Parts: sequence; structure tokens; C-alpha cells
Amino acid sequence: MSDEVTELIENVFARIIADFPVSESPYCDLGSELGADEIDVLGAMIELRECGRIKRVYADFADLNRFVAMAAADDVDLAILASTDLPTGEHPYAELAAQLQLRGVDRSPEWVIARLRAWVADGTVTRVAGEAG
Repeated sequence: MSDEVTELIENVFARIIADFPVSESPYCDLGSELGADEIDVLGAMIELRECGRIKRVYADFADLNRFVAMAAADDVDLAILASTDLPTGEHPYAELAAQLQLRGVDRSPEWVIARLRAWVADGTVTRVAGEAG
């Protein structure tokens, strides 16, 4: 593995552990921030997951139990999925919307992103980030 690849993997690791973007194209956003291509950032993420350095990517709720007790059903389904382990494929929020649809919740990726952004803004979610393995 070249020093350049190793450096990118370390930069992606540090960034995802601190904060994973809630956007339509999080790997593109990370790539722009790190001076790398989206595909290289996704490759680094896959490497980090496969070797166990990143155990999961999740939404960290300030008080998940309280939120679940008070929230609407669609929000509860999203909260449970997001707090467990977000998909880390090319379009994680579209994949999350697809998981919701499998549960009978017909929501778009844009709705998923908007809900997560709102929860981060109001403090319901303290951060969306990776957990080191």
C-alpha cells in the first residue's frame, strides 16, 4: 500500500470518527474536503470497515429511549435504523430509505437526510459518526 493511500485511509478514518456527512453524497463531500476522489474515499471506507477499524457508522441520539417513546412511527423506524448501523455503500441515505421501505415506510432519501439534519440541528442527534473497532 502506497504512502498516499495510507494517508488517505488515515484521513478518512479521522474524519468519519469525528463526523460523517449527512448529505446526498457524503463520500463526494469527504473527498472534496480531503482533496480526493469520491471513489477513493469510498474505497478507504470499505477498507476501514473490512479490517474492523470502523465498527459502525451511526446517529448518536441524546436520549434514544425518550425519543422513541414520543416520536411518530416513521421517525421511530428511522431512529432505530440510524442508531444501529448506517449503510456505508455508495449512497448510504438512499440505502437507509430502501431499508425503511422494506419495513413499509415509504420515504425518500431526501426525507431521511432532512430528518437527520433536523435532529442534528435541534440536538436530538448529537452527531453522526463512525465508531472505532
